[in-house]
Amino acid sequence: MAEVISLIDDLNDFKTRAHARAKLIELGPDKAGEALLELLRKDSTRENVVWSAITAINSWKWERAKEDLVDLLEKRPNLQGDILKTLQKVTGASHGYDIQIWRMEVSEGGILEKIMGLFNEEEALETRIVNSSDHEDYCVIKLAIEGGRKQKVSVLPKEEFYEIYTEAGMIDEHQVESVDVFANNYPDISISCEKDEDKFRVCLTRSCPKENLSYSYLKEIIMNLGQVADYAEKHLTEDDKI
Repeated sequence: MAEVISLIDDLNDFKTRAHARAKLIELGPDKAGEALLELLRKDSTRENVVWSAITAINSWKWERAKEDLVDLLEKRPNLQGDILKTLQKVTGASHGYDIQIWRMEVSEGGILEKIMGLFNEEEALETRIVNSSDHEDYCVIKLAIEGGRKQKVSVLPKEEFYEIYTEAGMIDEHQVESVDVFANNYPDISISCEKDEDKFRVCLTRSCPKENLSYSYLKEIIMNLGQVADYAEKHLTEDDKI
């Protein structure tokens, strides 16, 4: 411990900084990691010392530091480039400078909690997890749509993809053809009409492979499906499905 304290002191001197940083990296996270995290958490720590700590964490690929690195994105704007490189190396994810998405990425909890955490209070009026006996649990997100409207979207994680689903109200049989025409404008979305007593329910589904799909892009897809459904409601069903 005494050696670590001495090396950390040496980080403050440009003459000894490079040697001290190399020795700390050599000691590894088990011996030097916690002391470096304490440095990162102090607003008074000099920027070049913070940079040295970040490069050590990068060298270790130390997952334990991920939450502190996300905090640094906000606190140390001059070091954001190095912080992002280290976060990407530690987590294997890439979210640019979106701090909200990074906080979700490093948070504890299951996949459904992480998906719901993508949305702030202005974007989602409500989020909840639905436990199902028929299939895997899924989450429901009530999106706030421009103009004071809202749209419920459900997200069901499957083994290799996410199934994202919403509805756009009810139509009469003579309107089914107009839905087919509308669907031609959205080749990535499956838009269908399901018989429901004497009406037809307009259903929208999009399946997204999990491989190489970032959380930020998943959020974009969810938002887009809600907006398409809302557009369908306004122009086809005159509904506001909640």
